[in-house]
Amino acid sequence: MRRTRMAVTGAVLGAVVLGGMVGTAPTAAAVGSKACKRWVSWHSRADVTYHLRVAPDQDSRSRGLVYKGTRFYSPCHAGVWSYIKVKSGHLKGKKGWIAGL
Repeated sequence: MRRTRMAVTGAVLGAVVLGGMVGTAPTAAAVGSKACKRWVSWHSRADVTYHLRVAPDQDSRSRGLVYKGTRFYSPCHAGVWSYIKVKSGHLKGKKGWIAGL
């Protein structure tokens, strides 16, 4: 009886821990255009220098800097984040997220 109770307690504890981990996964895990919430289609130039991020999160890795004057295409947004494809400069062809457009 005691072993059964311990096994059930361990299984429940494991499910709670794993469930908590799955439930608290950051939204930044959705990379690329999968995280898009609003679809648009516009071409623009950067008005300031931005970090090109791998995910729409300030803590995600930066792919480099998109300098002022760099041309880009933005197909979608997620809150204050815009998913872009860089059309000029040293990051030409790279895709990622910039904040604050």
